[in-house]
Amino acid sequence: MRRLNVRAAAAVVFCSLLAGGVSRAQEDVVGDITILTMAKTHDESCDVLDSKARADFRHAVHEWIRSLKEDEDAKARTQKAWDDARATAQHDCQQQQFLEAALWTFRDARGENPQGQFRFLMKGKNFELKCHVLSTDGLRAFYQAGLDWIGRSGANDAQKSAMTAEWQKANPSEEADCQKDTMLDFMTTWMFRAKGGS
Repeated sequence: MRRLNVRAAAAVVFCSLLAGGVSRAQEDVVGDITILTMAKTHDESCDVLDSKARADFRHAVHEWIRSLKEDEDAKARTQKAWDDARATAQHDCQQQQFLEAALWTFRDARGENPQGQFRFLMKGKNFELKCHVLSTDGLRAFYQAGLDWIGRSGANDAQKSAMTAEWQKANPSEEADCQKDTMLDFMTTWMFRAKGGS
């Protein structure tokens, strides 16, 4: 019970940074669906997700496409680009591993070293805290998803404790660059952007 109270208190601190409201950056729909399509190709080529997680990922992308502030024709084109993505034998699973940042909430990280994935999550979190793309509700959901991922990762207790402490820090790294890091930010936070109607 105490752990839940600590998490709840940390969530309040984390989200209070954005309590005054957030102006959402202009979306690059073409660039964003390209990233998600590449992630889908990476998953199907490298077998990253299990069947349930793959179905959840596809459902989340469909929901995201429906949430876009585009006309119906643009949404249909975006959906077609997504649907047409397929596995390819030429895909380099090792060199393209960064695409797993878009899959992190669906992956089962047990049995692997989670440190690389956690670095991706921290970069996305730092970007959010500095550059404010998510709504308050979206940031709260992103924060909780990070805690959930740490809890089910393959880390030992000491690693989980260290990652949780790092995740709960409410001040962004000065290294976050609002102009250069937008792709990674999108990859780690895209499914939280429609939350709260911001």
